Amino acid sequence: MDDGYDVVESSVPVLLTVVKEINVPRLPSLKGKMAAKKAVIERMDSMSIGAEEENLGLKGSPTQVKNIFAPHAKTERKVLEGTLEQQIDALIEELRRMKCI
Repeated sequence: MDDGYDVVESSVPVLLTVVKEINVPRLPSLKGKMAAKKAVIERMDSMSIGAEEENLGLKGSPTQVKNIFAPHAKTERKVLEGTLEQQIDALIEELRRMKCI
């Protein structure tokens, strides 16, 4: 479908694909800008939506962070020098040595 909406129901697992333009925001019209200025944003908290306390925060999280660390920097680096052709040849040789190609 090029324009509009499709409503589809499916059981899981399911694979969805979209076109690349899905992430391009559309510019609002003048009417949309004026409506946004007047819009009232309602603030909600856990009580106003009826959420149970045991489902919130650390108690309600299915995952827990055990450890946070910065990865160790690898110091082994190689700079390829020479002309572009020489650099390409050296890169291919290095990839062969590492059995990547």
